[in-house]
Amino acid sequence: MSVVVKSLIAVGGLGTLTGAGFAINHFYGGESIESFLKKSNGSKEFLAKGTKDLNAILTTYESSTRFKPKDSTGKPVDKDNLVNWCKEAVKGKYYGKDDANFKGVNSWCFINTNSFADQLKNRGNKKVSAQDSKHKDWTDAWGKYKLGRNDVNLKITYSEKQGDLNGNDEAKGAAALKAWCDSKVNTKFYVDDADKEFNKFDHWCPKVDA
Repeated sequence: MSVVVKSLIAVGGLGTLTGAGFAINHFYGGESIESFLKKSNGSKEFLAKGTKDLNAILTTYESSTRFKPKDSTGKPVDKDNLVNWCKEAVKGKYYGKDDANFKGVNSWCFINTNSFADQLKNRGNKKVSAQDSKHKDWTDAWGKYKLGRNDVNLKITYSEKQGDLNGNDEAKGAAALKAWCDSKVNTKFYVDDADKEFNKFDHWCPKVDA
């Protein structure tokens, strides 16, 4: 339960819970977590037994370090119970983005199963060039990256070819950028840090228009 809700109940007191309940309902509009999230992202769907990549999602969930919902004992919900937990949790009231139930649902029950390549296509039919790294597609892309790589939110961390990617040699830089982009094409949005990585991928990897 959120701090706001607790405060409303405290102010209402035990003798006036009806009034407090009215205030809570008025403040949040009586909206469920499910109805709130349905308005926010057309690429996502609610986790269910028939969800694409369900086994991969549950495996990712098990090893993930991001926020996980808690069961009645205060422990993270077991991966084998996640679908059922989600089914019930989405029906709960939306009490704000800091509410534990909402955070759990938003992290693991409302999922984008697209790959980065799928998402690019959905955002304007963009795609990563299939040309080799010597092609103008990649030398231009790396030239663009070189000019903008000092932006901490867009600089790529690529341990295998970090020196080449962030150096000054065009041929090596283009090859490193292509390798990084190719390595991200099939990344799924339900893995940790996918949104941050896709922001870089979307900015640097699609073919540069002539």
